[in-house]
Amino acid sequence: MRKSILFHFSKNYIVIYFVNFQSQKYQIHSAMKLYSQLSKIGFLKNRYVAKFLLVAFLGIHIPLIGLVFFVVYFQHDLSPLNVFLIALGLTLLATLVTLLILKKLMTPVPLGSKALIAYRTNRTVPRLPLEYTDEAGVMLQNIQATIQMNQKLLVEKKSYFNC
Repeated sequence: MRKSILFHFSKNYIVIYFVNFQSQKYQIHSAMKLYSQLSKIGFLKNRYVAKFLLVAFLGIHIPLIGLVFFVVYFQHDLSPLNVFLIALGLTLLATLVTLLILKKLMTPVPLGSKALIAYRTNRTVPRLPLEYTDEAGVMLQNIQATIQMNQKLLVEKKSYFNC
């Protein structure tokens, strides 16, 4: 965390206020890698829920595709029990992978929450990613704007009462 100087200019005075800024933009973006990659896909760019639907759709169909693969390429020795075990194994694997991916897609929500907590507890102004345009991206933009507006009002309040 580094301290930066925030200047407030008024008619007769200049107020210098030290503000904590997070210097973790790289860490934020690395945590949002999957979300960022999915946001580059045209039909998913502005739709947070569509990202979840795509992941869930693929996760549901992995066992079916895997079962078809095994039936087509290993058709000579597949008993009903083997088919059942393959379907069960692929279903469990797909469920695990889907849940992990869905957890990564939730990254903007705890990121915004942590930014609010950090600001509330020690006035750390976050540097949230503002380039996303879906519902989660708009939420991060609103959190950033609200914190910055609140910080500006605090500076004005301090300058008003320190005259």
